[in-house]
Amino acid sequence: CCRSDRTTSCHRIAAAKLCLIISDNMRDCGTAKEAFDLVRRDLSVEDPGAVDGIEARLIYETSFGDRTAAKTVVEKLLEADWQSPRRQAFGFILAAHAFERLGMTQRVTDVATKAYRLGVESLCGTAAAAAARKLAWAYLDDGDQAQAEHWYKLAVAWVEKGQLSSFTADLCGLEAELLIGCQDYVGATEALLKSQAAWHRTVHARWRLGVLSAQCAIWLATGERGRCEAAVSEYRALLSPLYQEEGNDLFASRFFLLLASIGRRSEA
Repeated sequence: CCRSDRTTSCHRIAAAKLCLIISDNMRDCGTAKEAFDLVRRDLSVEDPGAVDGIEARLIYETSFGDRTAAKTVVEKLLEADWQSPRRQAFGFILAAHAFERLGMTQRVTDVATKAYRLGVESLCGTAAAAAARKLAWAYLDDGDQAQAEHWYKLAVAWVEKGQLSSFTADLCGLEAELLIGCQDYVGATEALLKSQAAWHRTVHARWRLGVLSAQCAIWLATGERGRCEAAVSEYRALLSPLYQEEGNDLFASRFFLLLASIGRRSEA
């Protein structure tokens, strides 16, 4: 679609945005650059206020391009002309995600909370669930277990109300993290198994890192040193591409703890 000269620029930009999201999840820099290059001309002639174009630029600059440019683009997105509160909710969720990646953590909860309110007001369960999920992860990363649990429960309620099965894997992973925080390692393991079952057909580098990180936390807590040692190479391979990116403190700190706990402090 990005290459087609038979479609509209809007269609090519929307296709590029989807391609960039998938490339980001897979950490496929080559495909991301190719997709963005294919629509550069479209972006230069498209209405500068068109939301899809702003979002495509934001995803690219945040994950693959110029972080300074990304900070300018994300502010532009927040001030965009929105067609509806529902569309604005999804745009704000993307903005919250960008703020997280850019290390602007204070803005994450503020923008995601606005997205949640917009989702609720427009009766859009998908947006409300996505925003609540983002808030739960943000508070978890900030060490606020109570707020993380509060937003997790709200996300689950919206998912169950709307039968939004696409959220299952992520919410099970979030449940596992919350149970790890409560030192319920049996429950956390069960939640991870549910998450893996829900994602079993998906190859997703970020999700794999999250699962492995949680598994290592459980193995460290339960004294399974052999499994920890066996996980180091894969953990390093999944984490290394994210070293220059904010929002991965939990995964990084666990990796350092993992190395230190198995006698490899110099590497940590």
